[in-house]
Amino acid sequence: MLAKPASEADRISGLVRDWPDARGLFVSAAKDLFVWVNGRHHVQVISRETGGDLGQALQRLVAATESIENSFGGVTRYLWDPSHGYLGHDLSEIGNAIALEATVRLPHFGSHAEFLKHIKSLNLYAIPHEDEKDGIWRLVMHPSFNTEVDQAQAFSKALYNLLDHEEAVASTGRVPI
Repeated sequence: MLAKPASEADRISGLVRDWPDARGLFVSAAKDLFVWVNGRHHVQVISRETGGDLGQALQRLVAATESIENSFGGVTRYLWDPSHGYLGHDLSEIGNAIALEATVRLPHFGSHAEFLKHIKSLNLYAIPHEDEKDGIWRLVMHPSFNTEVDQAQAFSKALYNLLDHEEAVASTGRVPI
């Protein structure tokens, strides 16, 4: 996780200057909350939940970010602009600054010819597991200009949609329209 970023854009932006000085990773005792300082972002808060409780992961994330902001003593907030949302070094990540990710097993629909086209229609990116034949996919929804709540709801809706498609393909062999 603390590997030195290798992209040309990261190097040009100054992200890798003095690497790895002044970087750190803090992990909760339950290993379900991570705070990464001075990695690709000034502060990256990661909430992880085993199972399907997206709400629990989001509550943990909100509590952690509020705690971090409160630790500034009310003097400052994360760099935020009313037109562009949260700001950072990577212009592709402006907006609400929330990237949502889930690892799911879709052995039937995940191997179907329509899968990647459908993923794109849901504003998701799909990254196959090391062994593509196991049907395990890492699904990511990148930051957007939606509110954090709207983005979490869209992500949840997309996951349920994919599970419905998985069930349909498993039972009928066809993708629902």
